Amino acid sequence: MSPKNHSIRFGEFVLDGENFVVTSRGQPVTLTPKALNLLNVLIENRGRLVTKNELIERVWAGSFVEEGNLAYTIRLLRKALDDDASSPKYIESIPKRGYRFIAHCHQVGNLSDLAIFPSQTTGKETNAGLIGRAKEIADIQDLLRKKKVRLVTLTGSGGTGKTRLARELAILLDEDFSDGVVFVDLTTLADPMLVVPEIALQFGITEVGTNPIAVVSDYLRESETLLILDNFEQVVSAGIQLVEILQRTSGVKLLVTSREPLKITVELEYRVPPLELPSAGASQTIDDLMRFGSVRLFVERARDARPDLVLGESDAEPLSGICQTLDGLPLALELAASRAKVLSIHEIFSKLEDRLALLTGGSRDMPNRQQTVRATIEWSFGLLNELEKKVFLLLSVFEGGFTFKAAESVLPAVDRSISKADIVNAVTSLTEKNLLLSQPSLGGEIRFRMLVVVRDYAVEERAARVDEDTLRRSHAEYCLKLTETGVPFLFSFESPQWLNRFGVEEGNIRAALRWSLDHDRQLAARILASIRHLAAIRMHTSQTRLWLEEILEHADEISPEVRCELVTGLGIVCQYQRDLKTARNIHEENLRLCRQIGDQKLVSRALRGLGAIDYMEMRLESARRLLNEARETSGSVNDEFGEAAALARLGDISNAERDYPQARKLITEALEIFG
Repeated sequence: MSPKNHSIRFGEFVLDGENFVVTSRGQPVTLTPKALNLLNVLIENRGRLVTKNELIERVWAGSFVEEGNLAYTIRLLRKALDDDASSPKYIESIPKRGYRFIAHCHQVGNLSDLAIFPSQTTGKETNAGLIGRAKEIADIQDLLRKKKVRLVTLTGSGGTGKTRLARELAILLDEDFSDGVVFVDLTTLADPMLVVPEIALQFGITEVGTNPIAVVSDYLRESETLLILDNFEQVVSAGIQLVEILQRTSGVKLLVTSREPLKITVELEYRVPPLELPSAGASQTIDDLMRFGSVRLFVERARDARPDLVLGESDAEPLSGICQTLDGLPLALELAASRAKVLSIHEIFSKLEDRLALLTGGSRDMPNRQQTVRATIEWSFGLLNELEKKVFLLLSVFEGGFTFKAAESVLPAVDRSISKADIVNAVTSLTEKNLLLSQPSLGGEIRFRMLVVVRDYAVEERAARVDEDTLRRSHAEYCLKLTETGVPFLFSFESPQWLNRFGVEEGNIRAALRWSLDHDRQLAARILASIRHLAAIRMHTSQTRLWLEEILEHADEISPEVRCELVTGLGIVCQYQRDLKTARNIHEENLRLCRQIGDQKLVSRALRGLGAIDYMEMRLESARRLLNEARETSGSVNDEFGEAAALARLGDISNAERDYPQARKLITEALEIFG
């Protein structure tokens, strides 16, 4: 359908195709002939990208003009329509390509004559600009085509691309609704009472009286229309008004985008996830990586910024790292990719340490709050109540996630006014508002985490609002309690579960260590002593060795028992690094210390350490002597684990000597100790 010979309404404006004028609320709008022609072409192609060359050919047919003429006429048109380029209602700029008319248009007349312009974009073309969302598009289309589904809310954290997804769906679902799709942008609204009047305005209803719900419902009573309400989070209490509209109509359906659900009975929530990520740490080629939506989006946007960009296999690791670091968040990926104009893929990855500073410079035709990641998260933060803000900032102390038990242990120590019920309520709300992600974890517990850029913002914001030392101390003391609780189980049948538990909490344990090394060496020593076995297995051995050496420089400040654990840990790490000379010296020092303390379990462990060094250097007789002494020492104090460990190592010695029957006997005996 063309505007020619028809009157077409968009927002508060009407384009009179017969008289070729534009009016607003009955008053003519002053436009130049070229601006009118340009508007006419854009409306004819509503929903489709019209390239700059195509617009120039249509509006300035037969004339030679530069792009500057087109840009100037677009500015005139936007000024006349009161359309903000940074948050467009009518004309959307597609950088370096052209423009798209995004408002929903209706032929003026009775409702039976009302129709949205049919999109001239095929589904394939529509999805060309929306990368990695094929599943979500199919899922949501299927939901909205079900007769019983009346309202679907797309939820997700800021920057997941809910608005863009909704715009694509508006075009794809156009033919499913006989009276079309109407897109209502609520970004500028803060008053829930203005939501229904804003919907009315999209249908050309300028007067709604004292009962706007009744007016809009009467207008849509027999209509088959999909209403898309974008950015509903700041007017979420208006959800009950939507229920009334649905109750009064039979063919209206609603698609809502919001950072939190509306919590109304007719709602079906669809969480829009970040884009699919490649596996962390896996070695993959560029072709392998391009199967993932996050990688495809980043590469596409990087090539928009630098058309001559060529990727080599050396870019695979940093490319995967960028997507992993940014959690597959579309806005963050696009902002990072814009830096490809001046930075290589390697350089972008290396600069992601200061993510919030790097992730700026979004397209000027995007809303201000979507031009930087910080602004996007700040928008969500501003919608929280005071308790939610307080809990959100305090929870950012956790690295790698937390459970309810962890939050209930750490937060009240910082603010005694926060109860366990407050934490449950706030965490639930923050999860609903997509500032926290949740997933099942070990033992059936639910674990929560923040997207990395969300946590970056919270850490920055809390600096001016929270007693940092008290918060970090409470977190470190929680980690100490966790690790010291788990130590006895590391030498039992329950060791796999606790190793997994420590693995899940590795980020928190590292953070606690980093802080306590600088602020409380006694606390750091106890944490490191309790995880010294884990650290050598699960954490980076070089980093663990540095931590141990750093804390042992202050050995006089540490109790002998804790010092013994630390020295043992350092000896084991040196063994793993094949620095056997240093390992021997450390185990000999440890044996002297343990004998001074008089703890026979610790003496046995030191003897086993020295026996292990002799075994590794194939000094088998010396190793056997030390291990037999360790076995006897453990037996004297009922140290079953120590006795079994010594027997197992003696079996290794027999195996090295090819005395296989004796090796089997000793190792079987070790196993039988644990029944």
